[in-house]
Amino acid sequence: MEKANTVNFWRFVKRNLAVILIVACAISATLVAVIIKSKNLNKLPQDVIIDAGVDTGTGLGPFPDMPGTQQPEETPPQQPKAYVLPLTEFVVGMDYSRDSEYVLVFKKTLNEYSVHNGIDFLAEEGTPVKAVNDGKVTAVNNDFGMGWTVEITHDDGYVSYYCSLGEDVAVVVGQQVECGETIGCVANTATYETLEGSHLHFEMKKDGQYVNPREVLDL
Repeated sequence: MEKANTVNFWRFVKRNLAVILIVACAISATLVAVIIKSKNLNKLPQDVIIDAGVDTGTGLGPFPDMPGTQQPEETPPQQPKAYVLPLTEFVVGMDYSRDSEYVLVFKKTLNEYSVHNGIDFLAEEGTPVKAVNDGKVTAVNNDFGMGWTVEITHDDGYVSYYCSLGEDVAVVVGQQVECGETIGCVANTATYETLEGSHLHFEMKKDGQYVNPREVLDL
């Protein structure tokens, strides 16, 4: 009986040898592939292991969305400084009068009614005059009608004019000045306003047009 079973087994093998070989090859290939894949995973190259929180030398730095990384703090935009008055103690003399429906002012020195492009700050001679905001000195001159004058251009487009100053002006063209910095002193060098006494004649412009200083200063 045992001999008959053996004969039958080898007959089965002989008849199905091709199928058996194909199945054996498929099983062997699958085993080889599994073994190779397992070895590759265990030997992952160091240069592909990336720490999300460390710069790997690529210049990209840490990934911004990965937990545990610190993002650079955004610097809030710097707020512009508020304008200050050019004098600490004063009395307002002739006021601004150049609006669309302006009222003429009487000028003692010229003995006439006319427009007034700025505001006169009456004060004792020698009183320090301050820059009303940060800016750059764009002109210093001795005007026949308005006396020693300093022009400062500000970052927001306003231009301020300080007239009837003393000749010992404290700034020069091209100089950067800070808000509240002394640029000169009150005098009476404006020929057109001599009878007004010692004072600062102050004007402002925006886009080349006169503006009422009261719209900018806290006056």
